[in-house]
Amino acid sequence: MFRKVCTANDESMTYRKRRELSPVIVTLSLFLFCFVILCLVIPGCGGTYRATRPSRPALEDTEQVVYKNLDLKASVGVLDISQDTVNGLVRARCRLKNLTGKTINAEIKIKFRDAQGYEMDDAAPWTPLPLESGEIKSFEQIASDPNAVDFRIVIQRAGSH
Repeated sequence: MFRKVCTANDESMTYRKRRELSPVIVTLSLFLFCFVILCLVIPGCGGTYRATRPSRPALEDTEQVVYKNLDLKASVGVLDISQDTVNGLVRARCRLKNLTGKTINAEIKIKFRDAQGYEMDDAAPWTPLPLESGEIKSFEQIASDPNAVDFRIVIQRAGSH
């Protein structure tokens, strides 16, 4: 029944409310703008990365078995490693087991080291090592140099060299 009639006074109230909200909106917009700029600038202030020493020695220097493909570590288990001497030369032996339910085509290489820990002549080729599901295989190699005192076993997927 009653109809509201818009008066000049009502319009001025709405305009006043907008004017009161305007500084709040401007302040929030300014804050948001500064925040975005700050987020873009701070990561750039870190400088370049500095070269540092590794926290531990390389894996090849501390481990007797090195997996060149990390997925093989869970697939090919080393059951036994042994070393003996044959005619004054070091003989390295190991037994490997396929821990999966499928055939794994791997390759193995034994790298011999001298008394100072340096690798000897790396003339030995990669030897194919196909392992059926659950199969255990033995592998051995005799050093070609009488100065060899230690060795490292390197395992990789076939064809990845």
